Parts: sequence; structure tokens; C-alpha cells
Amino acid sequence: MDEYPYSESDLREGFLMRFINENAETQLPQVTEHLMENYLYLGQRDNTKSDMLIEQICRRTTEPGNDLVKPLSLQAAVLTLSVHRNLLRHGKSQIIPESRLRMNLGCSQPTVGGRDAREFAAKDTAW
Repeated sequence: MDEYPYSESDLREGFLMRFINENAETQLPQVTEHLMENYLYLGQRDNTKSDMLIEQICRRTTEPGNDLVKPLSLQAAVLTLSVHRNLLRHGKSQIIPESRLRMNLGCSQPTVGGRDAREFAAKDTAW
């Protein structure tokens, strides 16, 4: 699985650092962790051999693909580090609106959350 942070509102290089710096200035000390929701770029739509990333972009889910998130945390605020959610010493977590920042996941698995990925792609994608 490949993961790509993405911002619709800032398409310039360095968008992730700008987001972190802007939010550190306005939201500390209350918010010490920002959570990016996962949006899936699904793999093969049918049984063809082609599974290039550019083809998956047309099959992005319109809603988060699961309940998992990717945290951007102030290191000093983290008590226990985890891939999807950290246990914080202080501060609170806040989900980032998808229009500001999201995590794109390239997913070529045959199933997504117990559903056949082709069915998921046909019903729930942006394109």
C-alpha cells in the first residue's frame, strides 16, 4: 500500500510543512495532533493486468475508506506513538477537513473492509 498526503487547497511544494506551521501558530497548545483521514485509490476495476497508479486516481473513494487516520503530532505532546493514533500527554486531536489535507492510499487489494473492491469502486468513487 502506498500513502500520499494531499491538499486540494495548497498544490505547491512544501504544503505539508506550511499546514503544520500555520496550525502550530494558531492552535497550540489546545490541538497537539491533527488527523488525516484515509481516502482509497482502488486497484484493478476488472480482471485486467493493468494496475498503474494513474488509473487508480480515477477511482478515489468519496468518503474515508476506513476509520483509520494518520496523525501529525507535536512530538513533545506524544506519550505513546502509534501508526494511526497516538496517546497524548496533553492537548487534543482534531480531524483535518478533507478539503485541507487528506491521506491518499493506493490500494490494490481484492477486498476493502470486507467488500469486493470492484463493487466499492463502482458505487463510491469520485469519478
